[in-house]
Amino acid sequence: ATLRALELSRQSSKAGRLIVRNLSFNANQKHLRKAFEVIGSVVDIHLPMKEGSNLHRGFAFIQYEQTADAERAVSELNNKRICGRVVAVDWAVDASVYSSLQREERREPKESRLPKPKPAKKGKADVEAEAKES
Repeated sequence: ATLRALELSRQSSKAGRLIVRNLSFNANQKHLRKAFEVIGSVVDIHLPMKEGSNLHRGFAFIQYEQTADAERAVSELNNKRICGRVVAVDWAVDASVYSSLQREERREPKESRLPKPKPAKKGKADVEAEAKES
């Protein structure tokens, strides 16, 4: 889904927009700017807040001026620590697009849906060993 998200993100009016998940509640815009501007020019940082609180919701959106910088940030900053916590950095897509990507993933065949292999036939030694255990 990440490649599909990249493709859809590039078609969006907000190409170069990333989502940063698993943020420490101690992280703020300064911390994010410091971490992400190492890669390139950041034009916007949005930290959605919890309703009725001054705490953010644990994720943020980062908008880069250049899509190439955003692409580099995904590869270099994903699974890195910000404020002591490992974050997940990925392409941000519109909520409706995200929902359709989730549906696509559910339709893809999964290993768990494959038929289970048949158990191997037991040899004479296996049957005798089981009889002794009983």
